[in-house]
Amino acid sequence: MGLPSTMFIATIGRPQVAGLTFEAYPSTVRGLPVEFQTATANSTASSLWASVILPPTSAGPVRFHAAFPNSTKTYYCRARHPAGPGYSAGPFTAVVLAKPEMKAEVQRRIAPVVTYKGNIEIPAGSDLWISSGKTAKVGTEVTTAKVTKILNVAPSQFTPRTTGSYSKVETLFRSLTTGVNFSFHAPLLFPPGVALTAVIFRGFYASTADLLKCDIVRVRKSNSSAINLASMTIATTGTVARTTSMSHTVTTEFNYSIFVQMKQTTKSIANTDARGADITYTMPSYVRGY
Repeated sequence: MGLPSTMFIATIGRPQVAGLTFEAYPSTVRGLPVEFQTATANSTASSLWASVILPPTSAGPVRFHAAFPNSTKTYYCRARHPAGPGYSAGPFTAVVLAKPEMKAEVQRRIAPVVTYKGNIEIPAGSDLWISSGKTAKVGTEVTTAKVTKILNVAPSQFTPRTTGSYSKVETLFRSLTTGVNFSFHAPLLFPPGVALTAVIFRGFYASTADLLKCDIVRVRKSNSSAINLASMTIATTGTVARTTSMSHTVTTEFNYSIFVQMKQTTKSIANTDARGADITYTMPSYVRGY
């Protein structure tokens, strides 16, 4: 329905609640009803006491909130066990008094709400807490999925395994020793449970007489036996990115490394070099990855 420009829809505000909260502590027999009485004066003879009887409970303290107008007026309260089967009415407690105050609004736990775009948003300033035994998973309960991530191995992470001259800068590394298969390696640090799926190796191949090769290797911790999970050789001159797939789930049984071999036939400015690698892996939940 359209509204005239001089009208608007009013939003009804939440009522403010004032009053007093009283608490009684039964000291002997629990499970009996409790009667709270409130009045505007302390004299039993001249005061009109209003009674509220709370049902029996096995809890220790019994709490009652009396709604009063927010004012400077003093209100009085006392409590007792009323008469019941097998019990006569107990004596009243000492009278307590206080002035009513605005009752603090207690916000209940916020249930995540799906937005109109299908997202779940947490209010600003709030944190999302998950039990240590739980994790945020991918997909749905019916159809599970995986998160795909990439670990970049930069040229500066490689160290030489061969004795001889070499050069290493932020963008590449190369052997400066001719006629020798020069090796470099770098550790691959993956948490157990992720699956290695592919590797991209980048380098510059100067001559068909040179060698430029990359291997992804796992080494068994118990006996140091090694096996190649993926291997690729660049044999096309120029700057090349070579990709190969693999299928391996990381376990604590192995250590993982990347090895690069190169052989220079001549020394020149445009020597064959390696320029790092990207390892693609997937994880079934966010606890299984960096």
